[in-house]
Amino acid sequence: MHLKNLKAAARLLRKENNFLIACHADPDGDTIGSALGLMHILKKMGKAAAVFSADEIPAVYQFLPGINSIKKNIPQKQRFNVIISVDAGDVKRISAAEKILPLGNFLVDIDHHPDNTFFGDLNLVAPVSCVAELIYRVAEELGIKMPAAAATCLYVAMMTDTGNFKYENTTAETFDIAKHLVAGGANPAECAINVYEEKPFAALTLQAHCILNAQRVCGGKIIWTTVKQADLKKFKAKDDDLNGLVDALRSVKGVEVAVLIREVGPKKIKVNFRAKRYANVQRMAKALGGGGHIRSAGAVIDGSIPAVEKSVLAVVTHQSVSPYITK
Repeated sequence: MHLKNLKAAARLLRKENNFLIACHADPDGDTIGSALGLMHILKKMGKAAAVFSADEIPAVYQFLPGINSIKKNIPQKQRFNVIISVDAGDVKRISAAEKILPLGNFLVDIDHHPDNTFFGDLNLVAPVSCVAELIYRVAEELGIKMPAAAATCLYVAMMTDTGNFKYENTTAETFDIAKHLVAGGANPAECAINVYEEKPFAALTLQAHCILNAQRVCGGKIIWTTVKQADLKKFKAKDDDLNGLVDALRSVKGVEVAVLIREVGPKKIKVNFRAKRYANVQRMAKALGGGGHIRSAGAVIDGSIPAVEKSVLAVVTHQSVSPYITK
């Protein structure tokens, strides 16, 4: 695959010596795994490299090598030659962007979202399955032998962003890179167990509650559920205990679009969309001020739960009579 700016990115990593790698807000497996993988690669090159996330890292990723080195705060006097954003389609999506971007001299945007705004001084953006594929290609261009720690982190990034290699973004190239990461030290069984099979009981009870209260519209093509902060307290659960819920909703026979509406703060609601085969949920999210991929997207909306539910359903049910939902 020809990647525009791949060689330029590799030259920059060779030249500079002090890097800050920024995760996106509300971090997921791809941004965390890609950031840590790149950190391990840079450190093998003898560079100074740190990973930043202002938001909490979900508990399922605590097994990743280097996870405890992720910084939640950066001193305002500290400076970096280069700040590298991983898996953010827009500069606003970078975790605490307003605080950390002034600390760098040069901004690199490494991303795979189709609606990326090319906000970096250098943009390595391509429609691959996940950012981890791009980090792997950078390491390959650099001629770096992949450290085992980096292989594990990048494998988890790929595994999670492809839905354990079952989403339609999974390609032959994805499997080829995964093969090399396993050969380099990633353990597929352990990675899958840690991410998918070590959920606290509170997560199961919360998700069971949400599924029981799910509603279907448009003849069962759309399913949605809402999670309030009160629900988290009731089941003694955390936000990351909702991981996998929207995918469980999508797995219902006949469903094309699954929607998870969750209260993340006072008058602040996050909406996650997932499509199964042919719906374009990126357009739905965009209509609500968000973005993402064609089959996986999201938005953060200010307002009360009832108001947001009404807005989301108006968008989703309107789209259901268009080619985005019906063939």
